[in-house]
Amino acid sequence: MCFRKKRITVLLGAGVPLNLVSQDGFFPSTKNITNEVLNNPYEVYDMNTGNTSIGHLIHDIYVRLCEAYHPEAIDPSDPDNAARVHFEILFYILEMLETYERSWRNSTVPKYVNKIAPFVQLDNFNFDPTEFYAASKHLLDTIFKCVRKYDDVFPDSRNDWYRDFWRNYCSGWDLFNLNYDTTVEQSIKEYEDGYEDIVDQEGFQRFNVRKLLANKDGLSTINHMHGCLLYGGDRYKNVNHDVYDYDHQDMYKWPDVDTAYDRWLGSSSSSGTAQDGSVIVQGPIITGLAKTEKVTCLPYDGYRNNFFRCITQNRGLLIAGYSFGDRYINQMFYRMFQAHGDKTRVVLIDYWDMTGYYMDNEADEGDPEPTDADMNPRYFEHYFTLEHGNVETLMFIKRVTHHDVDVWNHFNRLSLTGPMISDNGCLMLFIGGFKNAIENHGKEILKFLR
Repeated sequence: MCFRKKRITVLLGAGVPLNLVSQDGFFPSTKNITNEVLNNPYEVYDMNTGNTSIGHLIHDIYVRLCEAYHPEAIDPSDPDNAARVHFEILFYILEMLETYERSWRNSTVPKYVNKIAPFVQLDNFNFDPTEFYAASKHLLDTIFKCVRKYDDVFPDSRNDWYRDFWRNYCSGWDLFNLNYDTTVEQSIKEYEDGYEDIVDQEGFQRFNVRKLLANKDGLSTINHMHGCLLYGGDRYKNVNHDVYDYDHQDMYKWPDVDTAYDRWLGSSSSSGTAQDGSVIVQGPIITGLAKTEKVTCLPYDGYRNNFFRCITQNRGLLIAGYSFGDRYINQMFYRMFQAHGDKTRVVLIDYWDMTGYYMDNEADEGDPEPTDADMNPRYFEHYFTLEHGNVETLMFIKRVTHHDVDVWNHFNRLSLTGPMISDNGCLMLFIGGFKNAIENHGKEILKFLR
């Protein structure tokens, strides 16, 4: 039986890789990836003339979005709304513009017409439909390269703190990774991910949900809920192989990143249509704002179901670097509370920059670094009031602690680096980042979760 009392469920978000060694010191934050998307040009090929030109659609979308936010919603530290307009939003707009352009064509069959498109009219925004493919490919390609900057150099000894944490727990992890890297695979070595070899076909593996759920050897499981660098389309010798059991959108697993990359970009399997007729891009990188429609192919729907299974059977949950931006995942968290009640044990690891907020003002250059002695409930409330703290994160904390009012009065202490434990014993909170928590409090975390 692969589910044991000491088995721990883990959700890894985008904040986890920020402390890993990276090529050229690249910091894979949302802001930096967005800057890479915006600052690197991409070419658009004209099929009619055979000529190429530099694309500008992504930049135009970015400028328009920055201008569109209401003045009262503008962050004082970011007057141009640059931090609010990130690459996932840009990708979503690309998909929606392609949706409307396709829907407005008279030749489009009803299945591919978005149901709201006949009622929509763009206001003073012109775009060239021939840019859709090039712009989408550029954005996904940029994400791919940014992830490789730290994934390729992961064997560096400076990442031992990360590897050792995953290796040293022998009772079994159920790891759900929202990132696209292979760092957990490189750390654990032996694991179950549901992929299996194919009879009479070499070179790649297919996903079998029965293999994942059975996990006959009781190994740790690795579940890439939003994609992986190793995923790509199939290359069957017989094109009719598995034609009745698998869909053309399903992802296969390749032995190395370079081979997987060649089997994905440029293929037709990445483009799909949502139930409302919207264009959605699936594939080895699930991004944008319509993820619930995109995770309907293998292995993603299998991993989503396994996540629900794990959190309702394992009472220990470690959440690291997650911004609570995916509603379908957030809702499953609450089902965990229903399943385990006051026996629920959650460790939440995040990074909150409290500089300035403990003095009831915005962070300014020259502000002294805060210390634990400076912390009190009012400063935490101030941090979230100014919208620098993620409101969804705060709502999660309130749900786990069972305190809606004065929640910060219900922890054993308030600390920038050390663990803060809720008075109901269900939550251990760290706000000093993943590396600090693992290196200095790894044993405490495991003891709490067990």
